Amino acid sequence: MSNESKRRIVVEIGYGAQPFISLPTLNKEIYVGIEKQPKQGKGSELRKALDRIARKDIQEGTALIKALSTSFPVAAIEADARSLPFKNASVDRIILHDVLNDPDTRQPHKLVAEAFRVLKPGGRLFVREKYGGTLLGGKKARACLKKLFRQAPQNEVRGYEAKLRNWRPGKAVGQVHVFQKPLK
Repeated sequence: MSNESKRRIVVEIGYGAQPFISLPTLNKEIYVGIEKQPKQGKGSELRKALDRIARKDIQEGTALIKALSTSFPVAAIEADARSLPFKNASVDRIILHDVLNDPDTRQPHKLVAEAFRVLKPGGRLFVREKYGGTLLGGKKARACLKKLFRQAPQNEVRGYEAKLRNWRPGKAVGQVHVFQKPLK
């Protein structure tokens, strides 16, 4: 089995100017940033690298894993989060930072359903909302989360909060939720 196929796939939807690239351990995970309309000319050196990689023709599912270099397992893809370019049950983790409550996010309940589709059984959905964190995208999105996912153990929430504090020291973490796709 190749090294790429052993790696977990981490997808960050709405990675913006500051991708949460510090979460994955890049020798164990592949990071894929998803933006519907990437903003040109903004962000860090990493963002520029992600934008260059996004120009590659990357196919969905396992072909995506094979397309990523083992020395730089990071990619950016321009896509609508309500129609992700991954096969069913092909992603290990999804990160949403300030996405569900963003006024530009249309139909957040469809984004939640799409996250469920692409997550592997037991996969995690990490949600952080700095403003209105308990809203979670509104009534339909909250109902969708409740129907499809289970709350992950509280120690996972605390662990993710700690990673967020280390990622941007001195910045407000906001409301953090970790959801798990059921195994069956």
